[in-house]
Amino acid sequence: MGATSSAERDGTSSIAPEPASGADASSNSSATPSGDEQGEGSTGEEVDNGSEPGLEMPEAPEEEVESLTELLTPVRSGPLVSTPLPAAASARGRVVAGYPAFLRPVRSSQVETTSVSPSAGRLQVALAGTSALAPEQVLVAFRTRLSGRGLQEQDAPVTVAGARAAAFRRGDSTVTITVQARSGRTSYSVHATLRAGRD
Repeated sequence: MGATSSAERDGTSSIAPEPASGADASSNSSATPSGDEQGEGSTGEEVDNGSEPGLEMPEAPEEEVESLTELLTPVRSGPLVSTPLPAAASARGRVVAGYPAFLRPVRSSQVETTSVSPSAGRLQVALAGTSALAPEQVLVAFRTRLSGRGLQEQDAPVTVAGARAAAFRRGDSTVTITVQARSGRTSYSVHATLRAGRD
């Protein structure tokens, strides 16, 4: 048994002081909320604040896909987007309010820009970003989600040299995913026109 300290003999113990309310405390309070938290309850067009692209963390990691059957089931037949449609908005470095969840960025992504634009019962959607995943992994992730929402893959559109694309359709709704390997990451974009209501 070691020697008893004077503090222990007096019935007191040494307690580390609380950190000062200086730079450390302020840095914790200035944490940036997620894209969904920032966009809640917003109306009208958002203003781009010119901030640098940020990391977008999806709600859950992409599931491992081992067979074509897993890509085809289950299929949700509900509306891809519902009315009232969100107001036109765009954002840099995060997912804008009103952006459809099934077109969210894949995991390990850095979001560059997103936008939504309603018009005559349709919602136009765009996303640009990069991911640490390989181009094929990005395409598989989107194929899994889109097939699960009843979109069927069509002939891929012509793309620029070195890029690959996948096109999907459900009724009057269309989605195009384009991927390209660049400097050890995958640059990808999402462009969609989604009809409100049931296809």
